Amino acid sequence: MALKDSLKSVFDSFSPHIKVAHEIFREHLNPGDHVFDATCGNGNDTLLAASLVFPNGKVMACDLQEEALQKSKTLLGPLSQLIDWRLGSHAEIPYEIPNRTLALAIYNLGYLPGGNKTFTTQKESTIESLSIVLEKLKVGGILSVTTYSAHPGGEKEERAVETFLASLERKKFGVISFSWSNRPTAPKLFLVKLLA
Repeated sequence: MALKDSLKSVFDSFSPHIKVAHEIFREHLNPGDHVFDATCGNGNDTLLAASLVFPNGKVMACDLQEEALQKSKTLLGPLSQLIDWRLGSHAEIPYEIPNRTLALAIYNLGYLPGGNKTFTTQKESTIESLSIVLEKLKVGGILSVTTYSAHPGGEKEERAVETFLASLERKKFGVISFSWSNRPTAPKLFLVKLLA
């Protein structure tokens, strides 16, 4: 897609963070790659990742809510049989993932879209999980984190994520963020790449 088309697509969207993240995923992932979706929610990121890394890749998708897993499995249809699904917290990372093997780790924080808005990710468990998953990225691997500040606790979680990622060693990690400057409560996308 040409830059002109990409920019038009982003500005015309109500969810530009999703468009940017998905373009990065498409450019970055290859068949055979391993992906960890820490908060699979409704399954949109899981579906895209699976379509890019299969047939020889691996996608691990977890969520703390059974409702989220069921929604994701429904979205993926027959493809869901190829996903390693787990009911569990992103804080605990309910998988044995060897260090330096993930091409992509995905975190969509906040609450399940269309679900109970009082059931949200928490800043402490999120930071704990991010610190662990960074060790799982292979060189060149990417961590994608989308924060949502409009719900109770969301702003504190977003600030905690931003502070944590800003503290990463710059020779080892590249960290960028994408947000609307004139929409302070819009979702914010953070991308981290393991450089060495």
